[in-house]
Amino acid sequence: MNETYFLNQPNPPATQQQLAINFFTEQFRKDRSFAETFILIIDHMKKFTLTNNQITDLVYHNGEWIYSIQVQNLMGMYRPSIIIKKLNKFNHTYEMRINQTYYKHRILFCFTSYVEDSVTSEDFFILSYGFSKMDNEKDLTDDLAQSTDYIKENILLNDNEKSNINNWLGEEWNEFT
Repeated sequence: MNETYFLNQPNPPATQQQLAINFFTEQFRKDRSFAETFILIIDHMKKFTLTNNQITDLVYHNGEWIYSIQVQNLMGMYRPSIIIKKLNKFNHTYEMRINQTYYKHRILFCFTSYVEDSVTSEDFFILSYGFSKMDNEKDLTDDLAQSTDYIKENILLNDNEKSNINNWLGEEWNEFT
């Protein structure tokens, strides 16, 4: 089972307010539908197969790597919904998608593993940034995805050492269980 952790140290620091943990906490508090869908998506992510820097459960459809399921809307009807999408412009960044009538919530993430005492851990997800897409507002996807890619590349450059990952997740990793 893949674990999921929240990024603690943004890159650059100006993106602090968009940290996934801050976005998640705010949305979870005020929107039950968001919370239920988020938990459903995390349950699916825990079962993903991660191989060769890819999520093998994604399917290629109309030029995009996606993962879709049936999601219940506010009217109680189930409809197909893309809940995970690989961002084509970026090497390591995926987006979790929670679409509602007026808001399109996004949580960006990557995945990695760590090495400690020459032992490699299981792969895990890092939820980096969260935001809502709304009409007439600047789309933050590219800027925050670029930051997420930088974090993943920094982890790779440092050979997935746990001490380096601690720079991003903090000494006590915030796990979503």
